[in-house]
Amino acid sequence: MCVKCGQNTDDYHVLQCARSGTKTHRHNAVARTIAEVMVGHGIAAEVEKSHLLPDCLRRPADIFCSSWQRGLPFAYDIAVTHPQQASMLTKSSRTQGA
Repeated sequence: MCVKCGQNTDDYHVLQCARSGTKTHRHNAVARTIAEVMVGHGIAAEVEKSHLLPDCLRRPADIFCSSWQRGLPFAYDIAVTHPQQASMLTKSSRTQGA
């Protein structure tokens, strides 16, 4: 039994539990790693940049590049998924490559 959410656990539960914080930790680690690689290649990249939208404190981009191709800004959103999550099991069991 998961002490964070109360659900029965299996080998994959820790990878998808919404209350354990591991999903957020993995997401942030992936975003930081990608940004570090970009910076290492001379691309100005910022993680979780705020004030991208007028009058908004939200951070709509996981990685923001102020000058991408032709000097235009670009925003990346990172999604980390798990193939064993309940919402994907039926589809992945029926669809090759899903």
